[in-house]
Amino acid sequence: MTALTSMGETGATLAAKRSVRESFLAMLAVTLVYMLTALNGSTVSTALPRMAAELRGFELYSWPATAYLLTNIVAIPIVGRLGDLHGRKRILLWAVATFALTSSACAAAQTMGQLVIARALQGIGGGMIVGVLSACIADLFPEAVDRMRWQLMHSVGFAVAQGTGPWLGGWLTEHASWRLVFLATAPFAALAWCATWRFFPVMVNHEEPERRVDMASVALLTMSLTVLVLWSGVIEGASLASPAAMACIGTAVATAYLFVRRQRQADAPIVPAEVMGSRGTLQLLVLGMLAGLVLNMLMFTTPLFLQAGLQLSADHAGAVMTPLLLCITIASVANARLAMRMDRAEGLMVGGYLLLAVGCVLLAIGDDGDSTAYIALSLGICGAAFGFLLPNLTQHILVLTSRQNSGLASALGQASRLLGGLLGAALGWVLVAYLFRSSMAEALTVVAPGRDALVRLLDSPQVLVQPEGLLKLKQAAALSGAEPDELLALLKAAVADAVRFSYAVCAALAVVCAAISSRLPPFFVNRGQVRRP
Repeated sequence: MTALTSMGETGATLAAKRSVRESFLAMLAVTLVYMLTALNGSTVSTALPRMAAELRGFELYSWPATAYLLTNIVAIPIVGRLGDLHGRKRILLWAVATFALTSSACAAAQTMGQLVIARALQGIGGGMIVGVLSACIADLFPEAVDRMRWQLMHSVGFAVAQGTGPWLGGWLTEHASWRLVFLATAPFAALAWCATWRFFPVMVNHEEPERRVDMASVALLTMSLTVLVLWSGVIEGASLASPAAMACIGTAVATAYLFVRRQRQADAPIVPAEVMGSRGTLQLLVLGMLAGLVLNMLMFTTPLFLQAGLQLSADHAGAVMTPLLLCITIASVANARLAMRMDRAEGLMVGGYLLLAVGCVLLAIGDDGDSTAYIALSLGICGAAFGFLLPNLTQHILVLTSRQNSGLASALGQASRLLGGLLGAALGWVLVAYLFRSSMAEALTVVAPGRDALVRLLDSPQVLVQPEGLLKLKQAAALSGAEPDELLALLKAAVADAVRFSYAVCAALAVVCAAISSRLPPFFVNRGQVRRP
């Protein structure tokens, strides 16, 4: 089979010529690349508490995720636009190679600061992948109904990566080293690169001679997102209304405004007028951002709840987390079948957000007597909700834009989710840490009259995850006149209550999203169109 095709051929032309075997092999390449990023994300989140503890950097707990998400978000829209202009295959090959090399750098990190830098570099490779991946599928299968059918193959790959990821991350962390979590992606990277080089065709949908990207727009976008992530870091050590936090958010808003103005004036904007002026697209971007916020808040607070609040081992915590990710895939398969039979497929998103609200409420109302099976079931309900949300967010935004801008449109959708994820990781940690410190101060007043040593030790929940930290806690408790077992029980309850409050916040956001989804333009999968109001 010839993997390379004429640079001038469009996705529609290639789709008519391509055999089922060629379509399968091309889709296999895309699926393997997707598995690479999915496996990395699901394993790292489970191992993160142990990374922070071993590298003694719990004050930077959210930063490995935040740094990765920042560079992802910056790279995605830029690379998505470049894919529209120049084709996606070459970008995909460079992206996989970059991701593999920077994963090795993450494994070699000796301090939390080094890990944060390596994760930021890894995020560039991940952003390059995400920026073109959804549009690759749209290139292979121009019709929405065909994309939905072939999406099942994509979902199986996601199931394998996400279903095994939390368990694998926990097992490697518990029985070997968290460094192997990053090295485990190497075989997938090699296989994905070879499959992409051999089987994925070259396709370019942009036939106009102008193929530049406005560099002023790139600079403004990068500045706005960088200041935003700095804000997320500032609020971890200060209040939301502190001068530094307010300065960061003000700068981010100002540069975002200048970016939007530049898109309307530039000859080669990153976001063309077709995308910028679509009300439906803007609604979907807001929904994607809030979905990412809720998902990442669940992903980064739940392992802390399980390991610090319930004192589960890392591999046990990974097993409890597995239904969240596994049910995303199971529900996405059901979503594809239902969407092809429904007159108004966007109704699946309304139902998905309502189901997410139910799952978050079940988590929020739990108590210390709940079994891990109850928690796993509640997380599974949340995962099923995302299975109805994430595929439809992508498919809906693709049919709102022309093929020439499909890469940029799908990249913006992915970037909005990652932006929400960045905010979810940072705000979730800030919320949990603030509530933990407040509960800790109240508890120490009662059980530890001489509490100075304990106050210094319990600045964060790190002590409840790190084995040597528990030993120091018992020693400090004895010096402070507190009963160690009683104090430990109070601190575990403080972590659990703080995380449960974050679940209640997620439930409220899901209800808001359901209301927004009910006002989306109709999405007809079988007709491949959206009826604009």
